[in-house]
Amino acid sequence: MLGACLHEIATGAPPHAGETTALALEHAVASEPLDYPDSVPRELADICRRAMAKAPEDRYPSVAALREAVESFVTHSAARVVTEKGLRALERLDAQLSAFSTGTDDEKRERERVIHRTYSEARFAFELALESWPDDEDGRHGLERSARTMLAHALDTEDLALSTRLVAEVADAELTVRVEALRAKAAAREAELAALREQAKLLDSSVVSGPLGTVFIAAGVVGGVASIPTRMWLEGGAEAAVPRITTLWACIAVGAGALAYAVLRRAEKSLISPRVGWTWAAVGGGCLLSGVVANAQGEAPFQNASYATMMIAIGFVAMAMQTRLWVLLPAVVTVIGSLAMGFLPGLRIEIFGVLWFVTLTGVGVALRRGARFDSAEPGPRRG
Repeated sequence: MLGACLHEIATGAPPHAGETTALALEHAVASEPLDYPDSVPRELADICRRAMAKAPEDRYPSVAALREAVESFVTHSAARVVTEKGLRALERLDAQLSAFSTGTDDEKRERERVIHRTYSEARFAFELALESWPDDEDGRHGLERSARTMLAHALDTEDLALSTRLVAEVADAELTVRVEALRAKAAAREAELAALREQAKLLDSSVVSGPLGTVFIAAGVVGGVASIPTRMWLEGGAEAAVPRITTLWACIAVGAGALAYAVLRRAEKSLISPRVGWTWAAVGGGCLLSGVVANAQGEAPFQNASYATMMIAIGFVAMAMQTRLWVLLPAVVTVIGSLAMGFLPGLRIEIFGVLWFVTLTGVGVALRRGARFDSAEPGPRRG
């Protein structure tokens, strides 16, 4: 009797109505479990069904037990209100996820922010309801459903951090496998990025520009100064000057190579250093070899200085093709100087010394000030 009264209070109608008294009595005798509209809270509906159960042993054992159940329902009414808010937020979340894939990238970014905000709203509501009523099944199911829904979205958008955080809350083997696959994909991508960063570091000339600049400046200054005793020795007699000049310039070439090796060894590893180093090793070797051949043919030292200068110009051109085209500027200056030696043979040593000093120290200063070597682009690039 009390269960029927409670049912009528909850729904506004008696539980066993019928068009005739006979039909109403027939429904009462059958006492089939009733379905309740969504307007009736699930917990209250369960209380009504148990109070009106057909078998006496399925009903509340006493009026006190029924009263306790009703009082518990009233006590949890605030938690139910919060749970309802969470369920409404969850419905909005489903709608937002359905429309996520449409629109522009900017619209998707805005939708992503709204989705995360709605998910946080739903989760907060369910957690707050469960805090005050741990047995709230709607709140517990809503919390799990919101986590599952957001986990699926995180996997679709490859959000590894969110996926890893949510997978512990969702007991779903398929989603767990997807998270592991995403984690493996992210690890492979990170390894690829690390390899690319290492490759970019090897191609970054900034780590060797300073050391190489020091080598060019030192070689330019020493070579420019060495042209002075070279002229003095030649004026004292070509025959006596040959061993001195040969020894002097051989020492300059070997010393520059040793200095380059020493400073670059201390610098970070780079693919730029071998390119520049082997280019100038070839140029220096060619110049020394041409001097040896000239001496063997009986020519005076520096008689073929214009040819050696042209080889240096070729070295600058080769370096420009491998690195940046601004290195063509000293190549042009060197070619002009080589031609000047042909027209002014009496000043070939002076011209050679000035060219050596200007071009090598100029390149060295440019490198020390931040000019780069890392790609074949026109114009010096700073920074």
